[in-house]
Amino acid sequence: MPGYVMHLAMAEMIIKELNITDRSFVDSFRVGCIIPDTIQRTKKQKSHYWSEEMVKHFARVPDVTAFAGEYGQRISEPYIFGYYCHLYLDKIYMDRYWTKHFTFLDTAGNPAVYYDDVDKVLLDNHELYNRTDFFSNQYYYGDYDKINAYFVNRYKLTYEDNKKSLDNFFAGLGNNNNCISGCKAGDIKPEEQKDALYGMIEHLKNEKKYEKALVLSVSEIEHLIESAVKEVLPAAIQF
Repeated sequence: MPGYVMHLAMAEMIIKELNITDRSFVDSFRVGCIIPDTIQRTKKQKSHYWSEEMVKHFARVPDVTAFAGEYGQRISEPYIFGYYCHLYLDKIYMDRYWTKHFTFLDTAGNPAVYYDDVDKVLLDNHELYNRTDFFSNQYYYGDYDKINAYFVNRYKLTYEDNKKSLDNFFAGLGNNNNCISGCKAGDIKPEEQKDALYGMIEHLKNEKKYEKALVLSVSEIEHLIESAVKEVLPAAIQF
């Protein structure tokens, strides 16, 4: 699923589209856009609204409808709207990007759905990879670094002119992490997450290798995020 950088790129697109200038709104919105991924791995079923059946799948799709049913009346709150945006981008990334480009196969070469059954990954260009090889720094996760470098630079996610923004929205974790039932205070470690994101941004801000991505498409993923922005905006009441 998309990581911090792609979610923050979506946040910046929305901030620009809505011309949001209120600092407290911006900081709280950014918190919402990334907080489901700050949860400990064992708690992510709740933070990502995966059903009991979905958590068994290899491609886990958030139940955005369930989230909207629980928090739809609060969608105009920046933190809640940010959380909704996170889940929505995860959902369409899995529904539209993964299903278009990847087919998961078991050891017999049959389509596989469940996590434990997936042995190989067949790409839409007919290239076939072992699951372990594909989801490695050589291919899929290595491409994430390259593509993240593009988004960091394209959407100025370095925040070099106002790094206080990053500090503010991570500080906001302590104030907001009880707003969503899937995000409990004890499951979030903001200092570790802040250090991880700072490190990622500093590492990527001068990278220009995104054109060398091997199995992912930066242009298609950017278009997907742009589509997500257009599709979530009607859900938000005028701020």
